[in-house]
Amino acid sequence: MSQVIETLLNDNLDGIKAFDANKDGVIDELELTNASNVALNWAEFSLKNQKNWFYYGSGKPVGPMIWKEIEKVNQKYPEMYLSYSQDGSVEEINFWLPTKLITEIRSILD
Repeated sequence: MSQVIETLLNDNLDGIKAFDANKDGVIDELELTNASNVALNWAEFSLKNQKNWFYYGSGKPVGPMIWKEIEKVNQKYPEMYLSYSQDGSVEEINFWLPTKLITEIRSILD
């Protein structure tokens, strides 16, 4: 599973720039593994009915909302980025990922 996710992420390196921990402009193996773990966790969390999701719109986080609401917004904005916050607060947001990546990983989990 992790290899499949890492392949998806490798094909979308622009979408995971937030995981460039050392800010060298290159996603190394450790950063890719971290992004893969986060993406898999988020895909699993998206299967639960939790109001912990945010999307990036108008220059700021919008939410929290449940996954079904994220899907509706994503229909209108297919290139949008999202984030997950364990406690549903904006202060806990560390990373943003393209919604399409989480959607693809969800389809693998089903």
